[in-house]
Amino acid sequence: MGMLMCGEIGQEMNKSAEKLNEVMMKVVTLVMDFAPIGVFFLIAKTFSEQGFGLIVPMLGYFSVVIVCLLLHTFGTLSLLLALFAKLSPIIFIKKCALCMFLPLVLPVPMPPSRSPCKWLKNV
Repeated sequence: MGMLMCGEIGQEMNKSAEKLNEVMMKVVTLVMDFAPIGVFFLIAKTFSEQGFGLIVPMLGYFSVVIVCLLLHTFGTLSLLLALFAKLSPIIFIKKCALCMFLPLVLPVPMPPSRSPCKWLKNV
């Protein structure tokens, strides 16, 4: 508010803040792009130091997480849709299946205008 009240100097500071924001967003994007590579190498280092016997307990953990996520999706979400939104969970999941599972097979960001999910175009 104070920057805008200062006139031209405030506008210059506002432009500088916008430029700094853009730089920070690029830095965050770079970190997010390289994070999976770093995680891969951390996991590779852990397995090289502790052996592949570590995979079995981790597979158990991963399977528990996946089962819980599926229960949450098809249990909790279905209950909330039926109770509060008065929607059929089966119809909702069928209509949203492509939008929910597309990122699993296509890990590329897609602009809403090209998305197969028609409701995204209105956002």
